[in-house]
Amino acid sequence: MGKSIIAAVLCDQFPDNVLAVHFCKHSLPDRKNASRMIRSLAFQLSQRVPSYRDELAQRLPQLGDLSDKDELTLFDILLSQPLANLPTPAQFKSRKAVMLIDALDEAVDASGTGNKLLGKLIPACERTSLH
Repeated sequence: MGKSIIAAVLCDQFPDNVLAVHFCKHSLPDRKNASRMIRSLAFQLSQRVPSYRDELAQRLPQLGDLSDKDELTLFDILLSQPLANLPTPAQFKSRKAVMLIDALDEAVDASGTGNKLLGKLIPACERTSLH
């Protein structure tokens, strides 16, 4: 059984714990685009965590056009900063909540050549209340 199958089973078996999910795939442009992945995760989180949605809604008007931002900037303004400002929501005090990213090593930046997120992800997540 491969890692992607395990990730899919986790999503299926623990739907209340997996708040957002992205399956990267090197052969599919939309699924390997790191910026698209971050926007997708932010959308999914906004659907499941009302306090995150409210925090993000306050920030979005000042951010301007997101299409010209690189993946590190998007990660910071859409995920890291808003999550760092949230107290732990009551619904997660008694259970773990996760964002599941499968095959992150297959994600690429806008140039299609590298992945700057790998080194930033864990330290950024540790600064949030949802780690």
